Amino acid sequence: MFRNIQNLLFISYCLVFIGCYSIKPSTSIVNGHLKDYSYVYIAPTNLLTFGSGIPIGGQVYTNTKTVNSVGLISGILSKRFLRLNEVKHDLVDETSMVNYGESGRRNTGLGGYTIEVTIQFI
Repeated sequence: MFRNIQNLLFISYCLVFIGCYSIKPSTSIVNGHLKDYSYVYIAPTNLLTFGSGIPIGGQVYTNTKTVNSVGLISGILSKRFLRLNEVKHDLVDETSMVNYGESGRRNTGLGGYTIEVTIQFI
């Protein structure tokens, strides 16, 4: 009995530490200051759908989520900027434009992956 508990703890330990994956550090190139802008325009993007599943008793239970990357970005920027739905010609000098793009995927082990993204302020 004690041996079975030891094996279960060892397997659990391995899964926890193999399943954890460190993310690459972010990089940034700064050519100007965002403090010069009061407004932000975020270019439209596609919805991101992600999910996971776990087999229990011969059935697979899944969980799927869909998010809009524009909503995530605007939520973060709303503390500092006022979001515009379109670029207004009279506010061009005070408006920063934001582009979002996916630059690839990296495997993280155990069948998982992480999406590499690029967020560009113009």
